[in-house]
Amino acid sequence: AARRRAAAPRRWQDEEADVLASGCVTRSFEGAVTMVDTVHDAFCVVDGDCYVPASANAKDDDDWAAAPLRVGDVLSVRAAHRPQGRNKWTAYRAERVSRAPPGKARRGRK
Repeated sequence: AARRRAAAPRRWQDEEADVLASGCVTRSFEGAVTMVDTVHDAFCVVDGDCYVPASANAKDDDDWAAAPLRVGDVLSVRAAHRPQGRNKWTAYRAERVSRAPPGKARRGRK
């Protein structure tokens, strides 16, 4: 347990280096947030099939905890193919391109 506490959390740069070194299939795209984890703000889903963990946020000046992601926000995503599981893709880097318009934005599921 002490070793786990002493370990530094992985950053998007670490994930990107591992993905590129592995040679797995990747994809870059822009998509809309379709679901947000409202319990812990730990992840979101883009376009219904790309899992985006909060650690994938590549913009230091855009703190997703201070200005949470909302359904309808547009993200620029780099993702690796995931052959198993619910979502086909897992993002290793993501940046918010634009926020959802105020009238259409929702804060996750209701």
